[in-house]
Amino acid sequence: MTHHLTNAEVEAIIAAPDQTTSRGRRDRAFLLFLARTGARVSEATGVNANDLQLERGRPQVLLHGKGR
Repeated sequence: MTHHLTNAEVEAIIAAPDQTTSRGRRDRAFLLFLARTGARVSEATGVNANDLQLERGRPQVLLHGKGR
């Protein structure tokens, strides 16, 4: 049973999509988002433009999860 991925494994997954295609670039961006935010897929797919705060010194995204 795997409890977590190593940094090398995460980087390998992020590098896997074909960046010469628009779908590959989209998939890589989504994988990067998941890896950098720690969001669950359900949380990430629920993000909309109003949840992004890009004008601050540190860009932020508001994630809507279940419960707490």
